Amino acid sequence: MAFGIFSRKQTHSPREPKEYRDDDGKLGPPSWINNDDTARKFAAGVQMLASDRLSASALTAMFSLKDPLDRAIAIAGAVERQGGSFSDQQFAVKNFMVKLWGGLSADLQESISEDFKYR
Repeated sequence: MAFGIFSRKQTHSPREPKEYRDDDGKLGPPSWINNDDTARKFAAGVQMLASDRLSASALTAMFSLKDPLDRAIAIAGAVERQGGSFSDQQFAVKNFMVKLWGGLSADLQESISEDFKYR
């Protein structure tokens, strides 16, 4: 499972393109980012939502990469600041990860998944 992927403490806002900023142009993590239990619930929910499109190893691999993880955190933060619920944040991050994964070549997808399958 992708537990622990959000557990690293966030002390700064990740740098992101404008599309990940909220309506006020703010960027940063959601309020729950430093709560390990909530972060685990968030990751588990994203994994459950994405399970029909991404394997657990693929999602874990994507979340282990700094850029996708930082973007996912920024998306969740923007959704939260715009009034979105916790499940709205999970759904938005799931959509982002599925879209990002779909943009990778089949060879790269296989390579990334294989690296994390047995961890």
